[in-house]
Amino acid sequence: MNSTQDTIDFFYSFLKKDGKQVVNPVNGSKQGIETLIKSDKKLVALSGRMEDSREYTEDWLTKNYESVFDSVLLTDHDTPKQVPKYELAQKYGIGLMVEDNAHYAIDLATHGIPTILLETPWNIDIDTSLYPDIYRVKNWSEIVSLMEIM
Repeated sequence: MNSTQDTIDFFYSFLKKDGKQVVNPVNGSKQGIETLIKSDKKLVALSGRMEDSREYTEDWLTKNYESVFDSVLLTDHDTPKQVPKYELAQKYGIGLMVEDNAHYAIDLATHGIPTILLETPWNIDIDTSLYPDIYRVKNWSEIVSLMEIM
């Protein structure tokens, strides 16, 4: 049986090759985020990741997006310290989320936080039509277009 630390180490070894991060950003996200910054949007990274991954997460964000995020918030998903995303969003005044997990999107929208749900293979079959504050998009171009009219 593996310890929790063995599992965490395996996860991070999967994300790195020869000590370098190998997970790439979602296509179009860099250009989309640049567009949002130019339109004076305050950006906060809010992830379900565990606090143990803070250094890795912040390094990855800096490498891929420079220093565009005002803060990085982690929910400690699946740990005893877990805080729901909607609670952090409310506490830090986040008025709109971009999310790829439909269950998080439903939770956020149910708690009054409009959410743009980026369509992925793991959320395509989850019906969100009952939630008017969830806006499904196929890519970052659609996110930027939607943000322009919101």
